[in-house]
Amino acid sequence: MGIISFLRAEVESLFEHLGTFGDAVREKIATYRAASDARLGAVYGQRRVFEESVTRIGDTISSYLDLEEQAAQDIFPHYFEKQKTDGVDTRSTSAARSSRTGASTRSISRACASGSSMVGAASPRAPTG
Repeated sequence: MGIISFLRAEVESLFEHLGTFGDAVREKIATYRAASDARLGAVYGQRRVFEESVTRIGDTISSYLDLEEQAAQDIFPHYFEKQKTDGVDTRSTSAARSSRTGASTRSISRACASGSSMVGAASPRAPTG
């Protein structure tokens, strides 16, 4: 049972009874309900603030990388590809960890052996213009 399921089944189901304990308790229950996200049915305020701050940090880092990449291109033209993800891996954590580690190790080994470049790694490219 997840936290939200627990709150709904075990805690929120008691609110009506707990409200009989007095005005202070009813006020706390009303505050809880007002803070609940209608779509999710859970208190979400702090998580939303956290997610927005993480997004701002990611956007700032991305902008900085764009500036630095342009400076690096001016010094030494090379291939570089920046990829964006939502950070969510739908596979199980241990399987994802082992497959990412194995795949990246194999890919790096093949790229080094063949002389090819990896995505995001610097490699010479023909100058343009």
